[in-house]
Amino acid sequence: MLYVILTALLFGLSFLAGMMGLGVAFIATPVLGLFGFELKHEIMPLALWLNGVTAIAGAVTFARKGMVDWRTAVPLLILTSLAAVLGAQTGAAFMARRVKSLTLTRVFATALVLIAAQRVWLLAAA
Repeated sequence: MLYVILTALLFGLSFLAGMMGLGVAFIATPVLGLFGFELKHEIMPLALWLNGVTAIAGAVTFARKGMVDWRTAVPLLILTSLAAVLGAQTGAAFMARRVKSLTLTRVFATALVLIAAQRVWLLAAA
């Protein structure tokens, strides 16, 4: 039953993220944590897969509507793809040996709080 609820919740969040052109990982990460998944070995890989699927769906949709500047997009795609592969390999090796899940969870939670505070600050200033 837990997986049915989680699947429905992630479906809805992915739908909303896709509508807004965002990756779903930023919201899927804390949701998966609430359901008891472990951050380093379960949540991060799953969130990245979810993010990839959402990003591809969004990119295809924007491309079909002619909303992609290909002269800018192609070089950025090549550079960021290479950097992502190198970063993922380096990060996976580093994380597996040196960073505890609790430390990573605290860093992520702090980042979420800071991002939320910034959003509130910007809304209050508007």
